[in-house]
Amino acid sequence: SFLVQANEACGTAGVAASVAGAISTYAGKNVENVNVSISGDAVSEISTSTEGSFQFSNLEFGSTYEISAEKVDAVGNGVNTQDIVNIVSHILGKKEFDNPYQFIAADVNNDGRISASDLSEIRSIVLRTKSDFTNNNSWRFVDKAYNFTSDFPLGEDFNETVDIKSLSADDQANFYAVKVGDVNGTAVANSNEASSRNANVIRLGVQDAQLKAGNTYAVELTATQAQEILAYELTLNLSDAVSLVGTEAGKLNVNESNFGFNFINEGLITSSWNVTNNAVKVDASDVLFTVNLRANADATLSDVFAINSKLTEANVYTVDQAARLEVSFNDAAEKTALHQNTPNPFGDVTTISFELAKADAGVITVYDVAGKVVKSIAGDFVQGMNEVTLSKSDLNTTGVLYYQLETSDFSATKRMVVIK
Repeated sequence: SFLVQANEACGTAGVAASVAGAISTYAGKNVENVNVSISGDAVSEISTSTEGSFQFSNLEFGSTYEISAEKVDAVGNGVNTQDIVNIVSHILGKKEFDNPYQFIAADVNNDGRISASDLSEIRSIVLRTKSDFTNNNSWRFVDKAYNFTSDFPLGEDFNETVDIKSLSADDQANFYAVKVGDVNGTAVANSNEASSRNANVIRLGVQDAQLKAGNTYAVELTATQAQEILAYELTLNLSDAVSLVGTEAGKLNVNESNFGFNFINEGLITSSWNVTNNAVKVDASDVLFTVNLRANADATLSDVFAINSKLTEANVYTVDQAARLEVSFNDAAEKTALHQNTPNPFGDVTTISFELAKADAGVITVYDVAGKVVKSIAGDFVQGMNEVTLSKSDLNTTGVLYYQLETSDFSATKRMVVIK
């Protein structure tokens, strides 16, 4: 609040008043660099200070004025996948919004409703496939004096300007600032507010590997501890030594809509995923999703593949916490593993990759749902990554099949699909 002293007339008859105010979020963050305009019998514009304050002086008594506010800011400020989770939770009635300004923030496409279209707009901003909202500004400003009276604030004609019909004394015009898309209030509002990453860290496990030019590899991102996951967001960073072939769902049901490819020429791929209902329970070593890469040159996976925050912040949201998302690479020589064939499903050729902790003889056996052997490949395989290529003509069948790797001390089975 402000104690406003009347200004002297400065030698002009009738000029003696001022209009001052403050702009903050509903949570009490002062909002800096808001362009506040006054129009009517005087026209002027001023920017708010780091404290969110402004003042127009030398205004005429008896005159009419309208005060409005605008902030040109990156639309992605404070907008993240957790906002999608919160909006979905509100729509489903699991945890509804507790103040009217969350409704305004959630109405991203400014159509007076909260729907899947708003979620799509937020996803596009998080994935960096869009840089602006389709039909809305980055911030909206609501007259603090307006009292919401219904359970659906978007149905009310709330004031986004302050109107002074006849200035009779020093007056005030205060606003609540609403960052569109930011229902959880994480937007940075002023330069005194530190923009710091969460101190909590959750790591994904990735098995390191020696890549050979021309081969395709399934990079499995696994949980390193038991969690109940609600959402994640991240940037995949690939060097020129590898190219993205595709992705596959694991415990998290990701699909192409969860990835953004606008910056793929720079080796950057954005990703954002969230539950549509209940949290996904994962255990340590569960595969969350798989990234399929083709090696363009001989390389070590950990040198050419990373998860970071270059475009989209790397975060994970669980029922217990929000945390930074990081990757831990496991030594390539520590693990024996059978990977998912790629592509899958396939209609022509597919590759089965597997890792051995030591050189060993082994057999890849393909069989149908009845247990009948369709194809068997035996060989002496090397320590580290190995690959076996199968064609549809080798199998002479379509539908669901299973393939098994057996070595002297290891056995594992996975499912694949052959399409017509």
